Order: sequence, then structure tokens, then C-alpha cells
Amino acid sequence: MTGTARLVLPLPESPGDSFPLQQVCRAPLPVDMPINSTADVSCFALSQDRSFNTATLMRLGLVQGLIRVSCDFGLTHWCAIMEPTLLRLFGMTGLHFSPIGPLVDYHGPGQPCYNSIACLLSGVCKERPPIWEYLIGNSGWPARQRISGN
Repeated sequence: MTGTARLVLPLPESPGDSFPLQQVCRAPLPVDMPINSTADVSCFALSQDRSFNTATLMRLGLVQGLIRVSCDFGLTHWCAIMEPTLLRLFGMTGLHFSPIGPLVDYHGPGQPCYNSIACLLSGVCKERPPIWEYLIGNSGWPARQRISGN
């Protein structure tokens, strides 16, 4: 395996039980997180035998793929339970997730978190414009949002 990521889509018949995050997070979900247009970023992983630079590029390639799929499905938000290290690595590239409550035990310690895709990309646009260009290039991200970074 080189790398993988998965988007878990909401269950139309049971939106309150759609995501792993809903099962283990003790804090209430944010009111600005619309379940019907949110996906859980799950199984985000890279093989360990990569240099830091290669791993960064591969991580960004997976995020670009998540953006493309999100556009195809009309998603506006992502939620996840992420290892603190992954959150720090994302933060270094301008992708900042908002925590939902404290760390939980989910295949090891994980931080429940979320953000709108537009807000995530806006952070990248402000902090790391070349990475923003890479992420939205050929992604299907709406043109008006490409200009403003939102």
C-alpha cells in the first residue's frame, strides 16, 4: 500500500448514526456541521517507508482526491477522528481542522474534528498558496471559490 483515504457518506435513513465520529465523540456535534452534506474522512493512511517530502506530497495528493470526490457528491464539510500527529502535519500545510471535544480512544488516541471544505481551503490559500493551487487544480472546486480561496 502506498496510501489510502475514504469518505464515509451520510446515511439518508439514519443521519444521526452515519459516521464513526458520532459513535465515539462525547461532545455534541457543532450546529454548523450539516450532516447531509458532510463526509467522514476515514482510513487516511500512508505507508511508513517514505521520506518526509514524499509523504507530504502523497498526503496532499490524497487530499486532492478527497476534494474531487467531495465536489462530485456536493459535500461541504469533512469530519474525522485523526491522530494528533496527522492533525499537526495537515496544519503545516495550512489545513486546519476544528476539534470537537477531547481526545477519544479510536484505534489509539484520536481527536474528533471537523471543518467546512471551503474554510480548510481558505486556510491553505492564505498560508500556502502553492499548495492551494495544487489542491484545487483540476479538482472541480467551484471557480468563484478558487478566486476567493473560500
